[in-house]
Amino acid sequence: MIGVDTNVLVRVFVDEAPEQTSAALHLLSGLSQDNPAFVGTIVLIELAWVLKRSYGFDDNAILVAVDSLLESANIEIEHADMVQAAVSAAHEHGSDLADSLIALSAVAAGASKVVTFDKNAAKRIAGMELLA
Repeated sequence: MIGVDTNVLVRVFVDEAPEQTSAALHLLSGLSQDNPAFVGTIVLIELAWVLKRSYGFDDNAILVAVDSLLESANIEIEHADMVQAAVSAAHEHGSDLADSLIALSAVAAGASKVVTFDKNAAKRIAGMELLA
């Protein structure tokens, strides 16, 4: 197994540097279920942020991208069940993937809630509460 950095995954979804995109796709196609790429949750959060802020992906396009990673036999996602739950929650509530992951990881660690100044997240994500 090898770890994959965010910038490698960005190239899979954005063909702005053709040589890097080719290298990233070649790497991933050479991996297997027995020898997968490891993608950490931090990488997924960073991927979502980069795709949104730098490349203008909307939340749904980001969720589709992460879904495709979850479905790949040659990619192992850290905390895959939690990531899948976050993707489902984000689809269902129209929320941000990162915020959904923040809430789910806090609850999994035993937190009773997550406080935030993000009004949208507090309205849409179970377990998040607006800090007044």
